[in-house]
Amino acid sequence: MLKKYLLGTLLNFFHPGVSLLTMIDTESVVSRKGRVYPMAKLFRSRVGDYSYICPGTQLTCAEVGKFCSVATGCLIGLAAHHLRGLSTSPVFTERDNPTGFRWTAAHEEDVLRPVSIGNDVWIGARVIVLGGVTIGNGAVIGAGSVVNRVIPSGVVAVGNPCRVLRPITEEDKKKYL
Repeated sequence: MLKKYLLGTLLNFFHPGVSLLTMIDTESVVSRKGRVYPMAKLFRSRVGDYSYICPGTQLTCAEVGKFCSVATGCLIGLAAHHLRGLSTSPVFTERDNPTGFRWTAAHEEDVLRPVSIGNDVWIGARVIVLGGVTIGNGAVIGAGSVVNRVIPSGVVAVGNPCRVLRPITEEDKKKYL
């Protein structure tokens, strides 16, 4: 695993938008017009044009669209633990797991479910987005939210669990123009 990050960092050494202090694996792609700040971590993820990922954010199996703003300390695309079987420990279900020990030759791929983040999405600080979630175009996710379900386009969503607060109105848009 560490080898993938070292090689990914070398591959992105001359990328103008990827900080040298970013951990990025060989399967991740950042648009030449995107930006990833120091201490971010990308695993099997893509970042679109004019989008930025702030320090301390982790993307796992995530597709981030264009013009997105992802704040500091977000965890996007968290792995799931299986609830079936002898234990929830990955030692029993994953050939490659954080413990370094394996009691199985199998490798369950469905613990990492893809996350899809549309275009023009704003995700506040310390948001958690579980694996398998889709966030629609133009959505705003409030700081500290835990997103465990699909968030439709053009809404403000907040809380734990994250719920739609209201649609984004024309009045909202005029405030910032």
